[in-house]
Amino acid sequence: CAVAPVPVAEPVAEGADALRDDHRQGQQLQRKDQHKQAVNLCSFCSSRSLELPSWRGEEDEARFPKPGVENVSRRLFVLRALATEAEVSSILEVAQMSLEFNVDNDSVDQRPTYERYVVQIGQYVHADLERVLRPIVEERLLPYVREKYNAPDAVVCTVLIRRYLPDERRVHPTHLDGHAFCTAVLGLNVGEFDGGLYVQPDSDGGGQKRQFVELGCGDLAVHQYDLPHGVRVFSGRRYSIIF
Repeated sequence: CAVAPVPVAEPVAEGADALRDDHRQGQQLQRKDQHKQAVNLCSFCSSRSLELPSWRGEEDEARFPKPGVENVSRRLFVLRALATEAEVSSILEVAQMSLEFNVDNDSVDQRPTYERYVVQIGQYVHADLERVLRPIVEERLLPYVREKYNAPDAVVCTVLIRRYLPDERRVHPTHLDGHAFCTAVLGLNVGEFDGGLYVQPDSDGGGQKRQFVELGCGDLAVHQYDLPHGVRVFSGRRYSIIF
């Protein structure tokens, strides 16, 4: 849910060597699909039942210390099964069968994005996906964000779909979404890839400090602009939609 329409992400200073290592290992994974990787999983400190006007489910919460500020945490929330299996299937059908992906340079690593905007400056630009996404956005996502962050004027500025395929993109380096009030990521083709979205609250230590976020079909991860995160796909094909 962006409050500014500029789609720019800010890379986290991990050092040039770390970024080169990420891409080098990503290229190795493109050349040969590896077996399931052992990764650190994000641990959730609490879970609660939540009810929105058109949805009822579970909200998990993870907390991470905020450097330089005592008793303040950066938080990650996951809403379990916010989108239905039918909605996810409809999004995937368009993404996999008919969507044309852009290959312009990414703002984080200057490599081809393999992404497609379906909402720009608050306007839907893809009719088939609008029919699926509008109820998710207006009846579930926006009511949640406005209440959670006490932001009654929050709007969805941009929505994009990204793909991570062999011989294309396998890594999206650690970065901050400095242009957005908050970011939401919806789990789509779960079980078809290893790896995925991770958070990295501590930029020191490179990949050793990454915590991968397990998202089931239709699960929505929500965080604000101060939480470093990225994507690493070890094998398989991953599609994601980002609000």
